[in-house]
Formats: sequence, C-alpha cells, structure tokens
Amino acid sequence: MSEITSAPAVMAALVSALVTVLLFFIKGLCTPLWNKYLLVYKIKVEHSYEQKKKIKEAISKYKMPLLDSAESLNHRLWNFSVNCTKGWHNFKNNESIGDKYYLQTFCYR
Repeated sequence: MSEITSAPAVMAALVSALVTVLLFFIKGLCTPLWNKYLLVYKIKVEHSYEQKKKIKEAISKYKMPLLDSAESLNHRLWNFSVNCTKGWHNFKNNESIGDKYYLQTFCYR
C-alpha cells in the first residue's frame, strides 16, 4: 500500500480529491451565511441607488425653472442698480400704488 501512495501521480490525485471534498463541505456551511449577508447588502445598495435616482430626477425637474428665475432676478437687479437714481422704487404718500409698475413688479419678484 505504501508503494501505491508514494507514487507522485497517486499522491496528487489523493490531495486533489481531499481538497475537493473539504471545499465542498466548507461551501455547504458558508453559503447560507454568505447569501444572507449578500442579500442584505444587495437590498441596501439597490435602495441607495433608487434614492439617488429620485434625488437626481427631482433636481433635474426643478433646475431649469430655478435657473430661469435666478437669471430674471439677476437682470432685474442689474436694471435696478443702473436706474436706482431715477426713483422708480420710491413710494410717496400722495401716489397710488397702481402708478408704480416698477415697484409692484420688483416687490412681486
């Protein structure tokens, strides 16, 4: 028997078979635990991805109207800084608010 086990080809086959059987048992023990944690991780990653996707959609939905409003306000402020000496924004007691278009639109915006 020692002559058979001392042959290099037989020894390699025995080691290979032993490693295969051990890995089969280790995999059988570890797979349920691994799948449990992998499933939890997968759910967490998918939830995070969905939340990021919703945030990006919400930002893209309101981005252009917000930029348009900011640009309009910027032009309004430039116009105000150039024409503030004309007194368009001043309101006197004897004037009607309906006569002050610039003041109404400036306050509205």
